[in-house]
Amino acid sequence: MKIESPSLRLSIRIPGSSSTEHLHDTNSLSGGTIRFFFFSREETRMHVHVSHPDGEAKFWLKPEVELATQTGLAKHVVGEAQQLVEDHLQEIIDAWDKHFPG
Repeated sequence: MKIESPSLRLSIRIPGSSSTEHLHDTNSLSGGTIRFFFFSREETRMHVHVSHPDGEAKFWLKPEVELATQTGLAKHVVGEAQQLVEDHLQEIIDAWDKHFPG
């Protein structure tokens, strides 16, 4: 599935047996690439991981988008990542549900 806008191209892929679920790469307004992904064998609470050249973060998706942890990221990069998660929340939830059925 691809969603395109002037500032973002979101690609959600569901590979069959990957240990990491790749969701999306986008160029950060602050420089570098922000990557969104799942790990296949991790906790069951719905969340998404974010990777950036400067560090990583994890966001809970429900009951609302909330920063769970982060290391090495400047506050503005965390804010940018959180905004992207919020803007594409339903697509991320749909990918989670497809990757983790039941």
